[in-house]
Amino acid sequence: MNFKYRKVLHEMHDRFIEGSYKGDLVIIEREKLCSLTKHSSRCLGLEGMGTAFITTRALKHIYEQRTAAEYQLIKDKLFSLVKRPKAIYVNKPGKRGTYCFLGPLRKGDPDFICSVELVAPSEIEIATIFEYRDRYFRNCKLLGNWGDGITSHRIALDAGQVQSTNNPQ
Repeated sequence: MNFKYRKVLHEMHDRFIEGSYKGDLVIIEREKLCSLTKHSSRCLGLEGMGTAFITTRALKHIYEQRTAAEYQLIKDKLFSLVKRPKAIYVNKPGKRGTYCFLGPLRKGDPDFICSVELVAPSEIEIATIFEYRDRYFRNCKLLGNWGDGITSHRIALDAGQVQSTNNPQ
């Protein structure tokens, strides 16, 4: 696994966000956050293996909207949520982002919703992230569900060895 991409949010923050005031404009940069799994890419209807990117605009938005503790957690763990979401939904009409990734940032923590936009046939961009709200998913279509996002069933799905959960072996 390439750990280079796990540090991208910290580097972007240090270069473009740190020291800025609320409402300040930032230079627009775009960096790769991670590659998506095969199954996540298929759920999103992407061509081949999908790639997730984040812009300084999105990072600045998250910085301004979240508490310092939440923002630090997001910088440290957003990679994990996007790489292995617990579930993927189609986002509500009229909201920024085409899809929503759902999952905890850390094991045992509450779930977060990461809204992502489809920007190219095999690319998504992070739009925003916020703590899970039950009312948010009313009337949203579920595209994929992996439980906790790290179980052996999920690994089997990614490897293309799908086994029915109704037929235990």
